[in-house]
Amino acid sequence: MNHLVNSKKYYGLIEEKETENGVELTFETEWINDGFPRWLITFADYATILEPESLQTRLNELLLKISDKHK
Repeated sequence: MNHLVNSKKYYGLIEEKETENGVELTFETEWINDGFPRWLITFADYATILEPESLQTRLNELLLKISDKHK
């Protein structure tokens, strides 16, 4: 996940902390409906979205669209 190290600040990283479950990253971005979820797809199999629910929904929409297109 080297690309994450190089790009997370570009996508609005404001906090990074170690937890019992791994590393929790907090982002502040205006790209919540397009750019950010598309970037998140590149490592979505390693990530869990805690909030907002709208980001979870948008990511699921994009993943379904990708899946349907590549059947």
